[in-house]
Amino acid sequence: MERVYLGQIEKGIDKVVVYATDFGYEIDFFSNDNLMASCELYDDDHVWRELEARGYKKSFRKVILSML
Repeated sequence: MERVYLGQIEKGIDKVVVYATDFGYEIDFFSNDNLMASCELYDDDHVWRELEARGYKKSFRKVILSML
């Protein structure tokens, strides 16, 4: 599976890295440069719901969606 880097956003010690994949998107969540979770998501709605479930504010979610 090929991953294409789309961008990242950092907030304090947390970092979210976004990739495009053959099936949709992959988002890696880091804290203190340690990979905490990696999610395979199918579309922008799925990305939005995952970020919302993780407690990210609407403005943060909009920045991530602008990378897709």
